[in-house]
Amino acid sequence: MNGKLGSTLFAAYSKAFDRIIGDATLTIAAFPPTIRVAAPNGTTHFKVVMGASELDFVNEFSTFENDATANYHIPLPILRPLH
Repeated sequence: MNGKLGSTLFAAYSKAFDRIIGDATLTIAAFPPTIRVAAPNGTTHFKVVMGASELDFVNEFSTFENDATANYHIPLPILRPLH
């Protein structure tokens, strides 16, 4: 599921952009995933991925970087049967 953060994760988070040094930061408070993640039936794992892009229209230049919570998925207990 490639959902928007605000419709799938119901935990406190904040985002910040520092245009001077080129940093984009997403901070997520600790949360219980079985309560705060709107997962579809049969979901066993999840991860959070963030991407940011710098666009320079005048010089026709762009960059893109992304990062994820880790190299593995965070497990969710299966609360519903897999049908």
